[in-house]
Amino acid sequence: MRSVLEGAFSDAPIGMALVDMSGRMSHVNEALCRITGYTNAQIRLHAFRDLSDPQDADIDEPEKRDLFEGRIPSYHVEKRYQHASGHSVWVLLSVSLVRDRVGRPLHLIAQVQDISARKEREARLEHLVDHDFLTMLYNGRRFEQALVQEIKFADRYGDGGGAMLLLDVDHFKAVNDRFGHKIGDDLLKTVAATLRGRMRDTDVLGRLGGDEFGMILPRVDGAKAENVAEGIVKALRRLTVMPAEHHVPVTASVGVALFDGLTNMEIMAAADLAMYQAKALGRDRFAVYQPSVVAGQEVASRLGGAEVSRTRMGNAVCATKRLRPQTIPGARRPPPRALRAVRAHQPQAGRVGSPGGGPQVAADTSPGTGG
Repeated sequence: MRSVLEGAFSDAPIGMALVDMSGRMSHVNEALCRITGYTNAQIRLHAFRDLSDPQDADIDEPEKRDLFEGRIPSYHVEKRYQHASGHSVWVLLSVSLVRDRVGRPLHLIAQVQDISARKEREARLEHLVDHDFLTMLYNGRRFEQALVQEIKFADRYGDGGGAMLLLDVDHFKAVNDRFGHKIGDDLLKTVAATLRGRMRDTDVLGRLGGDEFGMILPRVDGAKAENVAEGIVKALRRLTVMPAEHHVPVTASVGVALFDGLTNMEIMAAADLAMYQAKALGRDRFAVYQPSVVAGQEVASRLGGAEVSRTRMGNAVCATKRLRPQTIPGARRPPPRALRAVRAHQPQAGRVGSPGGGPQVAADTSPGTGG
């Protein structure tokens, strides 16, 4: 019977080890050696705890304590082991305790299963849930979650700084209708790559749907946000698509909204309003949502319309004179604030403000291509 048990231990398809009360491994099988990359002689030079990735070494300490104190008969935990070659291996560790006749602990029986393939599949699925399949950027749902997180971070550390950019490719529908969805998809991927190349490591970029992209700029002031928006407009203006020997210029309209104490929904609606104002003023430019010094009823109506149009946010219809977004978990509820107007720029021609405090519009010296 002893030889049968020893054979079952040695030939088990999952890793197994007998661990004494000092934490040393008295017996290990071949499967555990394969999982960890050590030979039988090498692995027994290590304490059992040392097989774990340093970041996960103590992750099962509470369960181990309950096991020794008799509150549980065994436990299971997913953790990372460190392979002999240096990389991490995800394992499912199952541990039980053998006691003598009077209840004193004798040794631990550890079973180790390699679950790396399952973890990779889960990571791929999680990536698909959070990312747009075409561009591999964040999708709208994940982008909005990131915006809530950035607003909380800005509040927590007291600076309140940050901005969101909302970008819409001008005349994208016309390109799609004339040249087909394949060319349209290629255009969106090219725009995504251009935007990705202008990001900082701390920025967040997403495709919110169709030809609409969003960018979160943490810890920036208005001047920096405008510089980024201007750079994006210029960079996209240099792009072209050439389907069937046709030369199709690319431009975009960009809306800029500062955090400025707004909720996540208000920021998105404000950026939406600014973006549509950039389109109304000729496209191929950016517009900034800012405190209004003009009559607010028209601005309020446009702001309400912009929010209603964002059906992906699940907003309630707003009142005609004040934005009243439906709150979600994590979103703040600020007191009523002054309505905001839009300042628009055509970067190529400079920034020439119109008198009277209304929307500032630069002279448009280049033909617009947008939609």
